[in-house]
Amino acid sequence: MALCWFTVALAQNDDKKFEKEVFAGVSMNNFTGDDIKGSDMKTGFNVGFTARYYFVKNLFLEGSLGVASKGYKSHSEVSSGQYWDDYGPNYDGELSTNYTSYNLDLPVLLGYRISASESFNIKLKVGPYFTYALSGKKKDEGYMITYPDIHSSEKEYINKETKIGDMKNFKSFGCGIHAGVSVNIKKVVLTASYQRGLSKVFDKDKSYEQNVLISLGYKF
Repeated sequence: MALCWFTVALAQNDDKKFEKEVFAGVSMNNFTGDDIKGSDMKTGFNVGFTARYYFVKNLFLEGSLGVASKGYKSHSEVSSGQYWDDYGPNYDGELSTNYTSYNLDLPVLLGYRISASESFNIKLKVGPYFTYALSGKKKDEGYMITYPDIHSSEKEYINKETKIGDMKNFKSFGCGIHAGVSVNIKKVVLTASYQRGLSKVFDKDKSYEQNVLISLGYKF
């Protein structure tokens, strides 16, 4: 359906009703949900193409096709405590995780234009987005020290890299809600958007992507 809309829109070369733009920018990515704890935001990128059709004077339908990086990072420390336990395991450790995926994104948005002049306007838009993970990986680094007794220790280093295609229960397709605002000055467009995934990244885990995207575009 979205591809059909692009085809119809491209066929109507009406400058007053139809706009096109290219964009590129940065993204701030993270995961949220009950099964993702202590995650931190990581910086990425977004780049793509947008087509926009005004079916009423200031109301428009907009579709974008782009590539964006997504993911999160985290750091955790574990310990059995400062006091020795003669009857249980004793251990100390640290683990850093860095997860990155490169996704094909397709937001389909309904929006409204607020015009101050012919060369300046603001656009508000919201709608669903669909995403597909093209590639990516998760990297775990750290160590674990176990203490068999009070006089000895064993240290194990962790350095593991897993591609998304090898991750158990990973879902390549996803969807969510996309909301944004654009400031248009002549042919230059500054856009800020927020994405909140509604589908799980992993089938059995309650973890969802959330991304803030800031981009600079050129309208033609």
